[in-house]
Amino acid sequence: GSINRQLKPEEVISLEGGIRSSLLSNSINFETTAYRMWVTNLLMTRRDAEDIFYGENAGKTIHTGLENSLIYRHSSARSLKNHTVSITHTLMDNRFRYFIQDEVDFSDKQLPGIPYSHLSINVMYQLTRTITLGYNFKHLSSQYLNDGNTLKYSGHELIDLSVSYTTRSRSGNEFKAIGGIQNILDTHHASMVLVNAPTFGTSPPRYYYPGKPRALFVSLRLNL
Repeated sequence: GSINRQLKPEEVISLEGGIRSSLLSNSINFETTAYRMWVTNLLMTRRDAEDIFYGENAGKTIHTGLENSLIYRHSSARSLKNHTVSITHTLMDNRFRYFIQDEVDFSDKQLPGIPYSHLSINVMYQLTRTITLGYNFKHLSSQYLNDGNTLKYSGHELIDLSVSYTTRSRSGNEFKAIGGIQNILDTHHASMVLVNAPTFGTSPPRYYYPGKPRALFVSLRLNL
């Protein structure tokens, strides 16, 4: 490998503010947080070959974001049923304030490998005292793949469904079975991206690591 002896420590000045509250006797809890970070000497990874990589500083960057979360819980003492809806959403704008590499100016370009927004929705609905249905939705927006913002990953949406069965004996033993489908729409997506992917020989750069296709899963658990 290669060692960058000119590497400087990353320094950050951050400003953050938010609101947190609850409604309907804590049935609804929500939180909103806004932040802005000024980063100097951002640490990044560079590759010279397939197995040779090193760290370097990327000038100055600025990170702006808004994070939101909402949780709704409904419980019924009569039926002993519990329902939960959880929503989290993040908006981000991350840019180079000043970054010049090999006489190429990347200032004001978006930082690669970071999506503009991320949304997650989780729903747990208790159908009966023993059966619970689960729904999970994830949205990942587009993101750039290189410092010049000339290549972009379009993002994706994933949906998972599950059902669980739980029973308890009088002695306190518990049996739980969970089954479901992950990526129910069989969406082609990237589980990870490689920023500024290099080429090796005649091979094209590998920017994507493929995510799992549609999959079935079953889990059995016994607590004694």
